[in-house]
Amino acid sequence: MVDLSSDAELSVTMPEPFRSILVQHLRQVRWRAFSYDPRLERAGRYVEAHRDAPLCLAKVASAACLDDKYFSRYFHRQIGMSFSKWIRIMRVCRAAELLAERDRCISEVGRAVGVPNRSTFERNFKKILGVSPAAFKAAVRRDQ
Repeated sequence: MVDLSSDAELSVTMPEPFRSILVQHLRQVRWRAFSYDPRLERAGRYVEAHRDAPLCLAKVASAACLDDKYFSRYFHRQIGMSFSKWIRIMRVCRAAELLAERDRCISEVGRAVGVPNRSTFERNFKKILGVSPAAFKAAVRRDQ
């Protein structure tokens, strides 16, 4: 599992307010738990392997060899946030990188990070970064 708790891991160039917001979200995660807990490590590997597809809590819990309800509580206790919030943050981080690096349409980026529904993708993106993907993409272009 990659530790995204530092600025160095956000290698893509993006306007400062967005970078700070992402770093703030990433610092809330207790990253060490992924390395010392084999169940969370398995879950993290599963998520990384399937990051471009819609994820189901039950499948991730199964990869961790845990019941889905127990996994949800366990994940929150160990990582410091709910599994669904963590997934949203990871997807938005990846989407921000894709939007900043490449000239891809927003729907394509949403699908690439495992959110095939454009409105869901835009809502999650705005919830984390405070702007729509289109506004983020425009800000990145202005900044370059």
